[in-house]
Amino acid sequence: MLWLMAWWSKVTVKASLKIVLMANDIEIAESEDKNLWQHVFAAINQGASQVQVEQTLPIEGAVVPLTNEGSQPPAFTPSDTGGLNKFAAELRISPEEVEGALAPSLEAPYIHLDPHCWEAIKKNTPSRGAQAIAPIALAGTVLSLWFKHAGIDGIPTSAQCQTVLRTIHISDKNAGRSLKNTEWLQARGNGIVINPAQRSRAIAVAAAYCTKSTVNQN
Repeated sequence: MLWLMAWWSKVTVKASLKIVLMANDIEIAESEDKNLWQHVFAAINQGASQVQVEQTLPIEGAVVPLTNEGSQPPAFTPSDTGGLNKFAAELRISPEEVEGALAPSLEAPYIHLDPHCWEAIKKNTPSRGAQAIAPIALAGTVLSLWFKHAGIDGIPTSAQCQTVLRTIHISDKNAGRSLKNTEWLQARGNGIVINPAQRSRAIAVAAAYCTKSTVNQN
């Protein structure tokens, strides 16, 4: 031990210290802020169970103090964040926009719609015709996309779509006919999948809903 300490004292090591927040093997956030890792290092040496640090961590811009006193639970569990980022990337919008419009999770009903986004997309699309978006079509679209990115087993059912619609207190009384008239969705038994040939349309609809904008037909 004495030899090791003497040898180490002669070695000059330049390293970039970094604090990494992990949940099992999943990286949640990291920071190279000098003050932050000094606080954490001091707490470890002191055997403290809590560290009061007023520091913004790079978790999608959220401010998360490293303490469990008065803290709010995160909107997403560690297993959700990867799916959220992939979902947002496919829609070509920010994770914050997806979270605000859909509040996706790994537990039923999986999606919580935002009523303001629904009102906006109804104003931006015709009520009838090929460009119309039925309630069940929107629910089936966002559920199908989320199931893929979140790794949820199976495919969304019509009943699950109706449950999602109830998060904004609406339903689709003509669900079967609406699905048949939706080119980018296909029925598989009692489930719903996205037509691979029309996936770009499904993405455009989901993105338009999340951003309260018109559907990009390109």
